[in-house]
Amino acid sequence: MKRLVSSIMAFVMMVSLGMTSFSVYAQETPAPCICTEACEEGKVNLECPVCLEDFSQCAKKEIQDGGGEPEAPKTPEAPETPEAPKTPEAPETPEASETPEVPKTPEAPETPEAPETPEVPETPEAPEGPQDPSILSNQISMYVSTEEQLKAAFEQVNAQVPQEKPVKIVLENDIELSNAGFVRPFYFELVSGAKVELTSTEGNSFTLKFSDSFFNGANGAVMFHLNGSSMTVSNIVLDCNSVAVRRMSTAFTLGNRATLTINNGTKITGSSTSVDANNAGVIKADGNSLVVMNGGEISGNNAQYNTNANSGIVLLYNASFEMNGGEIKENLSSADYFLTTSGYGGIIGVATIVTAAMNPEREGASFTMNGGLIADNRVPAGYGGAISACTIGRGLAPVDIIINDGTIEGNQALGGGAICLTGVTAVPTEHKCTLTINGGKIRNNRAEIAGDDDTGEGGGAIVLRNDARGVMTDGMIQGNYSDLSGGAIQLFNKAVMEIRGGTISQNTADAHGGAICVSGLFGQKSNEDAGSTLYLYGGKIENNVSNSVWDGEAHSDDPFAPGGGGIYLHADNRLYLSGDVEITGNRAEGYGSGGGVFGTFGAIISMEKGYIQDNYAANHGGGIYLDGTGTYEGYSHTYEEDSDGAGAFLRLKDGRISGNTAEKNGGGLYIGGETIAKENGKPDLLF
Repeated sequence: MKRLVSSIMAFVMMVSLGMTSFSVYAQETPAPCICTEACEEGKVNLECPVCLEDFSQCAKKEIQDGGGEPEAPKTPEAPETPEAPKTPEAPETPEASETPEVPKTPEAPETPEAPETPEVPETPEAPEGPQDPSILSNQISMYVSTEEQLKAAFEQVNAQVPQEKPVKIVLENDIELSNAGFVRPFYFELVSGAKVELTSTEGNSFTLKFSDSFFNGANGAVMFHLNGSSMTVSNIVLDCNSVAVRRMSTAFTLGNRATLTINNGTKITGSSTSVDANNAGVIKADGNSLVVMNGGEISGNNAQYNTNANSGIVLLYNASFEMNGGEIKENLSSADYFLTTSGYGGIIGVATIVTAAMNPEREGASFTMNGGLIADNRVPAGYGGAISACTIGRGLAPVDIIINDGTIEGNQALGGGAICLTGVTAVPTEHKCTLTINGGKIRNNRAEIAGDDDTGEGGGAIVLRNDARGVMTDGMIQGNYSDLSGGAIQLFNKAVMEIRGGTISQNTADAHGGAICVSGLFGQKSNEDAGSTLYLYGGKIENNVSNSVWDGEAHSDDPFAPGGGGIYLHADNRLYLSGDVEITGNRAEGYGSGGGVFGTFGAIISMEKGYIQDNYAANHGGGIYLDGTGTYEGYSHTYEEDSDGAGAFLRLKDGRISGNTAEKNGGGLYIGGETIAKENGKPDLLF
């Protein structure tokens, strides 16, 4: 019995110590002793399974020893020991595993702040000492502080083309460029496939300048020439020092599909062209190249007069300019009438040249303005105070000027204070010189005749001439001035303009058309082949003024008498009104007639819809003035039986003419001489 108890205790200890598995509970109860007599050494019952294995376990022997019958069945109580499973609490000993909190020591990784040491890359300052180009070529960023280092950097870039990404050349201080050893027009040249970003060290804007002692004879100098390459400039001043560099000092020339990007912090100044030079003041791009201006400024440049070559600040020949931001301001071009109307001059000149060598694919040229400012530029002897464009020659490729946003203000020229477009009339062509205005502001520009010998075509903001085309869908043309005609817009010689939206307001002309003047050829007899056309589909023409500065007594019978507070039509030109266009609040002051619209002999006005209301004339025709037939100072226009008449022609189909006033006759409509007015349908007409 004692052995049984001791066995049970041993079993319990084994379980409590985790030395046995739970499978022990599945074991069968041992077979009982079957002996009838106590077994002893030498006398063992071999049929008893217990004694056969261990005769000391004989039941009869225990009884003989004084023990009772074995209560073995109670041993099954041992299963209560399964409380031992609490031993799994032993894993609590892994409280030591709380020590794994030691991983907090990984706070040591905060030491990785050491990576700030990567500022070590500033060590590239080392290039200050060594001039060896091979040292520069092994760096993504090249830090330069001398002219020699800058030359070495460009040489290394050219030696390692093509590049997947731009190589950054960083100025560490101002650098002056001497002409030591310089014989070509191009001071720095990037070959095809090269990509460079030129900038200053962080927080600085250093100057790269032609030195005051620079001289290069008749050739002048181009600071950078991009030949099928790419260059980005930011946080740098490029001073072409026109005072020191004779004949020509140009910042950039581009060819062979090159790309120039101008970013914030860039200033390009001091450029010039002069007699015998054949370049632009700041940028000349051809060969289907692209200029992108995202920021910075182009200012203080001067393109001087030259009858044999170019005279502009930015010239684009079969190239494109995309202006997203930045400023082009306070530049001067002394280009004359011929240069600016041929695409060779002005502030921004845009033109197409089609030759087998220059543009065999007949790709066009364009200027697109998505933002930024073009302001306070002057072209006193030419056209287009900000932009002049032309399809040169036979018009074999298109030219597009697109204004989506941004501001063009305070510019001045002989004609087209802001913009002048010249198309081609010599031959028919499908490729036009086109202006598209989708937004933005064109304001406070001026077209002024500089002297008695100058002849201008007006257009305080815009001139479209020689079959040029224009479309306005939105935007604002406001506060512009012409000392002749077309306070906002002048159409001349077969030009066509569509206005579908936007506002033309508060513009002033001293003579004809406070807002718009539509004309053929100035100073000539009527010529229907040269007539221009204005289509009004929407938008507003409001609060414009024709000052009608004219000697009324001396020119009382002149066919070009002043007036047209809103619109003035010369002979053989056409105006079509349809849609919800409004011509309101315009004034013909002084001796002027036609507060809303003035039509001279041969002009055609067709009104299918729209509003002409609340306009004023100091003379006749508060709403519309129609000139009649007669003979005026050598101009004869008489009624012919087989025509609609030589006077102005008005066709009214629908619309409203109301609330207009005149100091003399015809508050709503004045019809003079043998002018013809026809009414078609049943319009809502109030005179």
